[in-house]
Amino acid sequence: MNKKELLQLFEPMQRCWFATYDGEYPRVRPMILIKHENRFWLATGIEDAKTKQILNHPKVALSIALKQNNEECFARVKGKAIYSNDKADRKTIWNIATFISGYFDSPDHPGFGLVEIIPDEVTFMASGSNIDEPIEW
Repeated sequence: MNKKELLQLFEPMQRCWFATYDGEYPRVRPMILIKHENRFWLATGIEDAKTKQILNHPKVALSIALKQNNEECFARVKGKAIYSNDKADRKTIWNIATFISGYFDSPDHPGFGLVEIIPDEVTFMASGSNIDEPIEW
Protein backbone atom coordinates (compact mmCIF):
# COMPACT_ATOMS: atom_id res chain seq x y z
CA MET A 1 0.00 0.00 0.00
CA ASN A 2 1.32 3.44 -0.87
CA LYS A 3 0.04 6.96 -0.16
CA LYS A 4 -1.89 7.26 -3.43
CA GLU A 5 -3.64 3.89 -2.93
CA LEU A 6 -4.50 4.70 0.67
CA LEU A 7 -5.91 8.13 -0.19
CA GLN A 8 -8.25 6.46 -2.69
CA LEU A 9 -9.84 4.52 0.21
CA PHE A 10 -10.86 7.75 1.95
CA GLU A 11 -14.28 9.29 1.38
CA PRO A 12 -14.58 13.09 1.07
CA MET A 13 -16.17 12.98 4.56
CA GLN A 14 -16.20 10.15 7.07
CA ARG A 15 -16.23 9.43 10.77
CA CYS A 16 -12.92 9.26 12.55
CA TRP A 17 -11.82 9.05 16.14
CA PHE A 18 -9.77 12.10 17.01
CA ALA A 19 -7.40 12.16 19.99
CA THR A 20 -5.98 15.20 21.71
CA TYR A 21 -4.13 15.52 24.99
CA ASP A 22 -5.45 17.56 27.90
CA GLY A 23 -2.18 17.60 29.86
CA GLU A 24 -3.16 14.60 31.95
CA TYR A 25 -5.00 12.15 29.66
CA PRO A 26 -5.66 11.52 25.99
CA ARG A 27 -9.15 12.62 24.95
CA VAL A 28 -10.80 10.73 22.11
CA ARG A 29 -13.99 11.79 20.35
CA PRO A 30 -15.79 10.96 17.11
CA MET A 31 -15.55 13.63 14.44
CA ILE A 32 -16.11 14.00 10.72
CA LEU A 33 -12.83 13.96 8.82
CA ILE A 34 -12.93 15.99 5.63
CA LYS A 35 -10.51 15.03 2.85
CA HIS A 36 -10.00 17.61 0.14
CA GLU A 37 -7.18 17.63 -2.41
CA ASN A 38 -5.33 15.06 -0.29
CA ARG A 39 -5.39 17.27 2.79
CA PHE A 40 -7.24 16.45 6.02
CA TRP A 41 -9.54 18.87 7.84
CA LEU A 42 -11.77 18.97 10.92
CA ALA A 43 -14.41 21.58 11.71
CA THR A 44 -14.98 22.56 15.32
CA GLY A 45 -16.03 25.38 17.58
CA ILE A 46 -13.25 27.58 18.85
CA GLU A 47 -14.75 27.44 22.35
CA ASP A 48 -14.66 23.62 22.45
CA ALA A 49 -12.35 21.86 24.91
CA LYS A 50 -10.42 20.33 22.02
CA THR A 51 -9.41 23.83 20.85
CA LYS A 52 -7.60 24.52 24.12
CA GLN A 53 -6.07 21.04 24.03
CA ILE A 54 -4.81 21.54 20.46
CA LEU A 55 -3.37 24.97 21.25
CA ASN A 56 -1.53 23.54 24.28
CA HIS A 57 -0.50 20.25 22.63
CA PRO A 58 -0.79 20.32 18.82
CA LYS A 59 0.28 16.69 18.42
CA VAL A 60 -2.84 14.63 17.71
CA ALA A 61 -3.88 11.20 16.46
CA LEU A 62 -6.74 9.91 14.34
CA SER A 63 -8.08 6.45 13.68
CA ILE A 64 -10.20 5.98 10.58
CA ALA A 65 -12.24 2.92 9.54
CA LEU A 66 -12.06 2.45 5.76
CA LYS A 67 -13.34 -0.09 3.24
CA GLN A 68 -11.12 -2.10 0.91
CA ASN A 69 -12.78 -4.74 -1.29
CA ASN A 70 -15.92 -4.42 0.88
CA GLU A 71 -13.94 -5.30 4.00
CA GLU A 72 -13.12 -3.02 6.90
CA CYS A 73 -9.56 -1.81 7.22
CA PHE A 74 -8.01 1.03 9.20
CA ALA A 75 -5.70 3.99 8.84
CA ARG A 76 -4.02 5.76 11.70
CA VAL A 77 -2.60 9.24 11.47
CA LYS A 78 -0.25 10.91 13.94
CA GLY A 79 0.51 14.53 13.27
CA LYS A 80 -0.04 18.15 14.12
CA ALA A 81 -3.32 20.04 14.28
CA ILE A 82 -3.09 23.58 12.96
CA TYR A 83 -5.93 26.11 13.00
CA SER A 84 -6.47 27.79 9.64
CA ASN A 85 -7.66 31.35 9.28
CA ASP A 86 -7.19 31.25 5.50
CA LYS A 87 -10.40 32.60 3.98
CA ALA A 88 -10.13 30.44 0.84
CA ASP A 89 -9.65 27.23 2.89
CA ARG A 90 -12.52 28.13 5.20
CA LYS A 91 -14.88 28.81 2.29
CA THR A 92 -13.83 25.67 0.39
CA ILE A 93 -14.30 23.35 3.36
CA TRP A 94 -17.56 25.12 4.29
CA ASN A 95 -18.92 24.39 0.80
CA ILE A 96 -17.79 20.74 0.86
CA ALA A 97 -18.89 19.87 4.39
CA THR A 98 -22.40 21.28 4.37
CA PHE A 99 -23.07 19.92 7.87
CA ILE A 100 -20.97 22.82 9.23
CA SER A 101 -23.82 25.24 8.42
CA GLY A 102 -25.85 23.51 11.12
CA TYR A 103 -23.43 24.94 13.67
CA PHE A 104 -22.22 28.23 12.20
CA ASP A 105 -23.94 30.73 9.90
CA SER A 106 -21.02 31.39 7.52
CA PRO A 107 -17.39 30.44 6.84
CA ASP A 108 -16.46 33.76 8.46
CA HIS A 109 -18.37 33.05 11.69
CA PRO A 110 -16.02 33.92 14.58
CA GLY A 111 -16.85 30.67 16.41
CA PHE A 112 -16.01 28.42 13.44
CA GLY A 113 -12.67 26.68 13.86
CA LEU A 114 -11.07 24.96 10.88
CA VAL A 115 -8.27 22.57 11.76
CA GLU A 116 -5.86 21.05 9.27
CA ILE A 117 -4.18 17.79 10.24
CA ILE A 118 -0.59 17.65 9.00
CA PRO A 119 0.44 13.97 9.07
CA ASP A 120 3.83 13.03 10.52
CA GLU A 121 3.16 9.29 10.51
CA VAL A 122 0.50 7.26 8.71
CA THR A 123 -0.13 3.53 9.00
CA PHE A 124 -2.54 1.12 7.37
CA MET A 125 -4.02 -2.08 8.82
CA ALA A 126 -5.60 -4.39 6.26
CA SER A 127 -8.68 -6.46 7.02
CA GLY A 128 -7.78 -9.54 9.04
CA SER A 129 -4.38 -8.16 9.97
CA ASN A 130 -3.07 -6.98 13.31
CA ILE A 131 -0.03 -5.22 11.87
CA ASP A 132 0.14 -1.50 11.10
CA GLU A 133 1.95 -1.04 7.80
CA PRO A 134 3.84 2.27 7.67
CA ILE A 135 2.93 4.45 4.69
CA GLU A 136 5.54 6.82 3.33
CA TRP A 137 3.85 10.19 3.46
